[in-house]
Amino acid sequence: AVNDPFIETKYAAYMLKYE
Repeated sequence: AVNDPFIETKYAAYMLKYE
């Protein structure tokens, strides 16, 4: 996302969880 740590973290967690 554009400088959005909350969204970045949720996206990273989603990727890791569903890798």
